[in-house]
Formats: sequence, structure tokens, C-alpha cells
Amino acid sequence: MDFQYWMVYSFSSLLASMLCFFSVIIAFITTDSKINIRFAFMSMVFCIWTLLPFVGSVVENHNSALFWIRTLYLVAAFAPATILHFFFSLLEIDNKKLIKTSYIISLLFLLFVYSDFFIVDFVSKAPNTYVIPGPLYFLYMMFFSSVCTYSVYLLFKRYDSYHGYKKEQLKFIFIAFIMIVIAGILHLGAAYVPIEIIPHDIFVCLWTLIVFYAVIQYGYLDIKRVLVKTITDVVFFTICIVIPFYIGFAYKQWFLCSVLVLVLSLFGNILLKYLKTKTRHIFFEKQDNYHKFLLQIFYEFFKQKDLTSLSKFFVRILMLSVKPNFVSLFLYK
Repeated sequence: MDFQYWMVYSFSSLLASMLCFFSVIIAFITTDSKINIRFAFMSMVFCIWTLLPFVGSVVENHNSALFWIRTLYLVAAFAPATILHFFFSLLEIDNKKLIKTSYIISLLFLLFVYSDFFIVDFVSKAPNTYVIPGPLYFLYMMFFSSVCTYSVYLLFKRYDSYHGYKKEQLKFIFIAFIMIVIAGILHLGAAYVPIEIIPHDIFVCLWTLIVFYAVIQYGYLDIKRVLVKTITDVVFFTICIVIPFYIGFAYKQWFLCSVLVLVLSLFGNILLKYLKTKTRHIFFEKQDNYHKFLLQIFYEFFKQKDLTSLSKFFVRILMLSVKPNFVSLFLYK
């Protein structure tokens, strides 16, 4: 039973690391905005840090495992700084002095990662893997807690100042960030109270899944177009290549395979356009509805002559329906 629990903790560690790594890739291949870059670096830190239970359970030599766990903290030392940097970018806060200070503090912890002042040893006892802390580990835990508390405070403080999609984004980012806070409390707290009832990495998995939902639903990180293209290409490749050759190799029906490849090559362009249309409709249904709604309003406007009152009405309709941060309409002649 202990071995089964151990596998659950190790698997959740590996899964959380993979999901964080996937979020890093998504952030880098979408746009080069500052928010994406900050999110990618923060996710990379989580990606490496979450491997600790997995490393502690699979590396048989105790000294080697201790070395690798300490090595993971070379990156984990920057977790508070990257969290703060991300939220400052997200909330459009310009405080370079505080950001630099957080990175300097992380560098100071970095100097002691391989010493007993930071981590004395670790314990890998089914199902938990936790460190035996040195005196500096408590300071690191306080540093992490302070940054998380301050980030939550900033989210609360600035939440009401945003409107529309930005406000919805912040709502889901706040929920996701609570998952990270819980994971951090469980992981860091296990060094002092070595009981972890549920794997903390499960909450890291929830963090990434909630962020992905925010991405798909509200355009955060702006990856919808990437997802549309990726899904379309995967489905198109599966239909045109994988299925025909699977029939050929699995059932030895090479004639049928050849016919399918020929037919799909002739009508592949039509199929691709259809897949793009259907996928786009799934991901951009709200945006398309807004577009149709605005076009309908414009058509009605052109039938009218009182442009001043109509323009005010148009701005009011936009604010109520689309809920942007700001709307302004300029009339030429």
C-alpha cells in the first residue's frame, strides 16, 4: 500500500512538471509580450521545482539524490522573484527596485543551496519526500510566503479597476494562484511538519489546468489561434496519413489504403478548410457573435441620420455587451 501511495506522489510530481513545461512552450510560441515571458520563466521554475518528490523516489543512492534535490533548489530559489515579476507585469505595476531586490534575495539563497545552512538532508519515506531544513530554509519559506501574500493583496487591490475580459482573466489567475499557494504551503511546511496528506503537486497540476482554461475561455496569453492551427493540423494529418496507413499495416489492405490516400489528396484542401472553419467556430464563437452583432448595429446606423445620438448609443451598447476597458467613437465629417 505504501508503494502505491509512493507511486501516486511520484507520478503527480512528474505530471506537474510536464504540464508546467507544456505551459512554458505555449507561452513562448504565442507572442513575445512581457506577460508571456514572465509567465514562461515562472512556469519553468515550477517545472523544475516540482520534480523533487520524483527525484527523491527514483534515485537510489541517498547522497546522489540529496545532490539533485539541492540542485533543484538552484532554480526554486528564484520562485518568489519570478512570481512577483509576473504579477507586476500582469497588473502593469512599474516597481523595478522591488523586482531587483527580490532577485538579489534569491541570489543570496542561491549561494547556500549546497550547504547545510539551507538543506541539511532529506527523507524519502513512503509516500512522502521532504527536506530536513537548515536555518536559512525557514527564511526562504518566509520570503516565499511574503511574496505570495503581497501578490494576492495586489490582485485584490487592482481587481475592481479592470473591466471585461481583463477582469475575468484576473479572476481565474487568482483562483489558479491559490492552487500554487496551497502547493507551496504543503511542500515547504512538510520540512517542519512532515505530513503531506495529499500530494502538493496535484495543486500545481490544477494551477496549469486553470490557467489553460483562462487561456481558452478568455484569451489570456493569446494562444487561441495557435490551438486552432495545432488541432486542425493534427486532425488533418490523422485523417489523411495515419488512418490510411494504419489500415494498410494492421489489416494488409494496401489497395484500400492507396484509394483513401488518393481520394484524400484530391479533396484534402476542402477537408482542411472545413476543419479550420469548425475549429475556429468552437474557439471563436463569442468573438464571431460580437462581430456579427457590431455589423448589424452598423447596418442600422447607416439607415439613420442623427449620427450624434446614434454614436452615443453605439458606445453605450459596446460598453454593456463587449465590456472593454475604454470605448471612443470618432466621426469624420
